Amino acid sequence: MNIVKKSLLTIAGIAASAQALAHADHSHSIGGVFANLMHQLTEPDHLAMIITGVVVAVVGYKSLKKKSAEDSKDF
Repeated sequence: MNIVKKSLLTIAGIAASAQALAHADHSHSIGGVFANLMHQLTEPDHLAMIITGVVVAVVGYKSLKKKSAEDSKDF
């Protein structure tokens, strides 16, 4: 997949996504940045998604690094 197609898909995904209103009874703007950060790090569902994202990023990075090393050996 070329860079233009990836960029267009990324932009479309960002434009199409809506804000998740998981907590309709209160606003995240109340309490400031620290309260929001603590909410993200103390709620099990949010924490699971953060850990999943980190794991995917690390595995993807290692995979790309390995592929890059294999490609450089060919030359």
